[in-house]
This record gives sequence, C-alpha cells and structure tokens, in this order.
Amino acid sequence: MDPFSLTVGAAGLISLALEVTKTISEYTSSVKGAAVESQQLMVELFALATALQRLSSFLTEDESHL
Repeated sequence: MDPFSLTVGAAGLISLALEVTKTISEYTSSVKGAAVESQQLMVELFALATALQRLSSFLTEDESHL
C-alpha cells in the first residue's frame, strides 16, 4: 500500500474515533448508569485517536522525504 493511501485511511479512522467519542459523550450525559463504562471507553478512544493522529503525521512526514 502506498503512503498516501495509508495516510487517507488513518485520517478516516481518526475522524471515526472522534465522532464515536462525541457520540459517547452525549450518551453519557443522558444515561446515568453508563457513566463509568462510557468514561473508560472515551479514554480508550481518545488514546486511539491520538495514536492514529501520530501515525498520520509520521506517514505524512515520511511521504515528504520520498
């Protein structure tokens, strides 16, 4: 797979992770019993989004050196 396709794929995953985080945040504020589980999931999704953003940056930097 070429670097551009990997970058585009990573960007899509970042967008999805951020959207899911937003949805869970809205759900957490509306459902009382799900606070702890949703908070844990949000932390994990934030970590995933951060890792994907770093991957995207790495791939973009690597692509510019080609």
